[in-house]
Amino acid sequence: MKNLIILPFLMSLTFAQSRYEDILQTISDSNPAVQIEEKYQDEYLVYKRGELPQYTVSMNNFFEQGKNLILEAAKRTTTEKADSYPRLTKLVHANGVCVAGTWSITEPSSYTGYFSQGKTGLFIGRVSVALSDTERGFLRGFGVAGKIFPTLDPQEKVSTANFFTADDLGGTTIPRFTDTAVTNEPALSIRFRLIKLLLAINSAFSQADSNPGFRPLYPISELGMASTAVIKTPRWMKLEPVKDTLKNDEEDFRNELNFDKYYPQGLVLNIFVSDTTPSRFDTTSWLKIGQIKLKKSFVSYGCDRQLHFAHPKMK
Repeated sequence: MKNLIILPFLMSLTFAQSRYEDILQTISDSNPAVQIEEKYQDEYLVYKRGELPQYTVSMNNFFEQGKNLILEAAKRTTTEKADSYPRLTKLVHANGVCVAGTWSITEPSSYTGYFSQGKTGLFIGRVSVALSDTERGFLRGFGVAGKIFPTLDPQEKVSTANFFTADDLGGTTIPRFTDTAVTNEPALSIRFRLIKLLLAINSAFSQADSNPGFRPLYPISELGMASTAVIKTPRWMKLEPVKDTLKNDEEDFRNELNFDKYYPQGLVLNIFVSDTTPSRFDTTSWLKIGQIKLKKSFVSYGCDRQLHFAHPKMK
């Protein structure tokens, strides 16, 4: 094969625009315009065979020939707005499964943009674990990164709003993704065997942004709004599977979220917002305003090695 990758996205623009259909093709490894470089063919074929890659997150991957790769990645993701790259090594959330569906706000609130009642859009997300462990019984910090397209036309080119949520960056032994909830200011349980790794990650993101443990939500509240509009943004957002979600006992969370096998009718995440608490355990301070209805899932090269979510910086 030719040593060439072609993508229909402009990757150096401050505000990149994408079509939902193109990003969907990326995360399903079905984009006919993409050709994988020869040196990445073996890695690509792991996905094509339906196998689960096991990427290790370690200090060895953070530094290379005098380069601070984790700092470079932190600075890139807080400045670049591209929705995908020809090749992107995820240094912290390396193992993931992508999901696709719709974002819908059904309840009234004082918030603006795509937090306001009646707003619907196409949605692409990535469920991942922080660090290396992917199987039940080990410490797994679940995360959901999301990309909202302010359109229901999969062919329309638009600017997306991105967000990041997680449950506990130090990991827990919660048995399933469908048993947890994630917020944009996750917990950080101290795990002594991971302390050097966590400190290196925190140091890199502290240099890239003023509050690395909190991911602001203004890209969502500004989405579709005029530049002169008054913006109202919730402080915190929580995503949680609906209570009647069916459970399965797959060891690896990527198998747990195999929609073809376990969720042919889809999987729904409730959207909650709050201005008083970041705790995912609180049951009284969160306002339910809508749902993310997920219809498809993909474990793919495009999901782990090409899809990009821009980190919104603190204002």
